[in-house]
Amino acid sequence: MTTDNKVDNIVYDKILPCILITGKGFPDYSTRKILRELLDLFHLEVIKYDLSLLPMLPYSCPYTNCVYVGDYDPYGIRIFLSYKEGCKTNEEGVYSCKNIKWVGMCSEDMTLFPKESLLALTKKEKNVIRNLLKDNNLKNSSTIINQVHEMNKTNCKFEMEAVEYLGMDFFIRKYLIRKILRKEWLM
Repeated sequence: MTTDNKVDNIVYDKILPCILITGKGFPDYSTRKILRELLDLFHLEVIKYDLSLLPMLPYSCPYTNCVYVGDYDPYGIRIFLSYKEGCKTNEEGVYSCKNIKWVGMCSEDMTLFPKESLLALTKKEKNVIRNLLKDNNLKNSSTIINQVHEMNKTNCKFEMEAVEYLGMDFFIRKYLIRKILRKEWLM
């Protein structure tokens, strides 16, 4: 069973009534478009897991926040920014989720995971870090910049698969849901 399937089973069936859309890598135009249309249609914000968890909660619910959970690596940050800012070409932010927040999988979480789950950054990822630090979109986000600096300093990353070390039930119930309800997010 993949990480996505485990999250799907726990989150959808037992914790949050939601629409769960999972994906791999950078979101394509169609994914961002349907996500934006769902947000507009239901007047909601989205909880994001790799692609998104859209809670179907009452409009007045204080927990309908736009939240991203993804890998703690340079590409995870770029994926987050692609949801937040939209694509740089042709869209002009039409399918962006400006209110999206980063929840989980950040430098502070490294102590939760055993050392064998931490991975060294590749040369290509270090180059992505250099480019992120030059990105004008990050100038107003000291929290994300701090995450990028910490990643660069420790030369470590961890991916969603690292949650296997914690157990999916712990990750969802004691980590992710707690952070969402307490609004413990970056940016």
